[in-house]
Amino acid sequence: MFGHVNNVQFVRYYESGRLDYFHRLLDMAAGPDVHHSLIIADIHVTFLRQIHHPCALEVGSRISRLGNSSFDFEAAIFAPDNDQPFSTARAACVWFNYRDNHSMPIPQAARDIITEFEGIKA
Repeated sequence: MFGHVNNVQFVRYYESGRLDYFHRLLDMAAGPDVHHSLIIADIHVTFLRQIHHPCALEVGSRISRLGNSSFDFEAAIFAPDNDQPFSTARAACVWFNYRDNHSMPIPQAARDIITEFEGIKA
Protein backbone atom coordinates (compact mmCIF):
# COMPACT_ATOMS: atom_id res chain seq x y z
CA MET A 1 0.00 0.00 0.00
CA PHE A 2 2.82 2.44 0.89
CA GLY A 3 5.25 1.11 -1.73
CA HIS A 4 7.58 -0.45 0.83
CA VAL A 5 7.96 -3.90 2.34
CA ASN A 6 6.09 -4.37 5.63
CA ASN A 7 8.31 -4.79 8.71
CA VAL A 8 6.99 -8.29 9.45
CA GLN A 9 8.47 -9.46 6.14
CA PHE A 10 11.97 -8.62 7.40
CA VAL A 11 11.70 -11.42 9.97
CA ARG A 12 10.72 -13.81 7.17
CA TYR A 13 13.81 -12.75 5.21
CA TYR A 14 15.94 -13.43 8.29
CA GLU A 15 14.33 -16.83 8.67
CA SER A 16 15.17 -17.67 5.05
CA GLY A 17 18.77 -16.61 5.61
CA ARG A 18 19.01 -18.64 8.82
CA LEU A 19 17.55 -21.77 7.21
CA ASP A 20 19.90 -21.44 4.23
CA TYR A 21 22.89 -20.95 6.55
CA PHE A 22 22.17 -24.11 8.53
CA HIS A 23 21.25 -26.17 5.50
CA ARG A 24 24.51 -25.26 3.76
CA LEU A 25 26.75 -25.47 6.84
CA LEU A 26 25.28 -28.41 8.76
CA ASP A 27 23.02 -30.07 6.17
CA MET A 28 20.25 -29.96 8.77
CA ALA A 29 17.12 -31.96 8.08
CA ALA A 30 13.59 -30.77 8.72
CA GLY A 31 10.25 -32.47 9.15
CA PRO A 32 8.29 -34.60 11.60
CA ASP A 33 11.07 -37.17 12.05
CA VAL A 34 13.58 -34.59 13.33
CA HIS A 35 13.95 -34.96 17.10
CA HIS A 36 16.30 -32.08 17.82
CA SER A 37 17.05 -28.84 16.07
CA LEU A 38 16.94 -25.10 16.69
CA ILE A 39 14.37 -22.77 18.17
CA ILE A 40 14.45 -18.99 18.40
CA ALA A 41 14.25 -17.88 22.02
CA ASP A 42 14.53 -14.16 21.30
CA ILE A 43 14.92 -11.91 18.25
CA HIS A 44 15.61 -8.20 17.91
CA VAL A 45 15.32 -6.38 14.60
CA THR A 46 16.61 -2.89 13.94
CA PHE A 47 14.99 -1.17 10.96
CA LEU A 48 17.41 1.24 9.30
CA ARG A 49 15.88 2.00 5.90
CA GLN A 50 12.77 1.15 3.94
CA ILE A 51 12.84 -1.60 1.34
CA HIS A 52 10.88 -0.41 -1.68
CA HIS A 53 9.12 -3.06 -3.71
CA PRO A 54 10.35 -4.59 -5.95
CA CYS A 55 13.95 -5.01 -4.81
CA ALA A 56 16.54 -7.78 -5.02
CA LEU A 57 17.88 -8.61 -1.54
CA GLU A 58 20.71 -10.51 0.10
CA VAL A 59 20.79 -11.70 3.71
CA GLY A 60 24.19 -11.92 5.36
CA SER A 61 24.29 -14.24 8.38
CA ARG A 62 26.75 -15.40 11.02
CA ILE A 63 27.02 -16.92 14.45
CA SER A 64 28.83 -14.52 16.77
CA ARG A 65 28.69 -16.40 20.10
CA LEU A 66 28.50 -20.09 20.87
CA GLY A 67 27.40 -21.27 24.31
CA ASN A 68 26.59 -24.70 25.73
CA SER A 69 23.06 -25.00 24.34
CA SER A 70 22.53 -21.57 22.77
CA PHE A 71 24.19 -19.19 20.36
CA ASP A 72 23.77 -15.69 18.97
CA PHE A 73 22.86 -15.47 15.31
CA GLU A 74 23.40 -12.09 13.65
CA ALA A 75 22.15 -11.05 10.24
CA ALA A 76 21.65 -8.05 7.98
CA ILE A 77 19.62 -7.41 4.84
CA PHE A 78 21.30 -5.70 1.88
CA ALA A 79 20.60 -4.80 -1.72
CA PRO A 80 23.19 -6.33 -4.06
CA ASP A 81 26.23 -4.08 -4.53
CA ASN A 82 25.28 -1.86 -1.59
CA ASP A 83 27.02 -2.23 1.78
CA GLN A 84 24.46 -0.13 3.68
CA PRO A 85 21.99 -2.52 5.34
CA PHE A 86 18.24 -2.03 5.32
CA SER A 87 18.05 -3.80 8.67
CA THR A 88 20.07 -5.76 11.21
CA ALA A 89 18.96 -8.52 13.55
CA ARG A 90 20.25 -10.60 16.43
CA ALA A 91 18.55 -13.82 17.51
CA ALA A 92 19.21 -16.03 20.51
CA CYS A 93 18.95 -19.59 19.19
CA VAL A 94 18.66 -22.68 21.37
CA TRP A 95 19.41 -26.28 20.41
CA PHE A 96 16.19 -28.04 21.36
CA ASN A 97 15.09 -31.63 21.97
CA TYR A 98 11.53 -31.88 20.63
CA ARG A 99 10.83 -35.29 22.18
CA ASP A 100 11.72 -34.23 25.72
CA ASN A 101 10.63 -30.59 25.23
CA HIS A 102 13.78 -28.91 26.60
CA SER A 103 17.09 -27.46 25.53
CA MET A 104 20.09 -29.69 25.00
CA PRO A 105 23.81 -29.12 24.44
CA ILE A 106 24.81 -28.23 20.90
CA PRO A 107 26.06 -31.50 19.38
CA GLN A 108 29.86 -31.62 19.25
CA ALA A 109 29.94 -32.24 15.49
CA ALA A 110 27.85 -29.10 14.87
CA ARG A 111 29.95 -27.12 17.36
CA ASP A 112 33.16 -28.14 15.58
CA ILE A 113 31.82 -27.14 12.15
CA ILE A 114 30.51 -23.78 13.41
CA THR A 115 33.68 -22.83 15.31
CA GLU A 116 35.87 -23.68 12.31
CA PHE A 117 33.62 -21.91 9.79
CA GLU A 118 33.10 -18.77 11.91
CA GLY A 119 36.56 -18.71 13.47
CA ILE A 120 35.10 -18.26 16.96
CA LYS A 121 35.89 -19.89 20.27
CA ALA A 122 33.20 -21.98 21.84
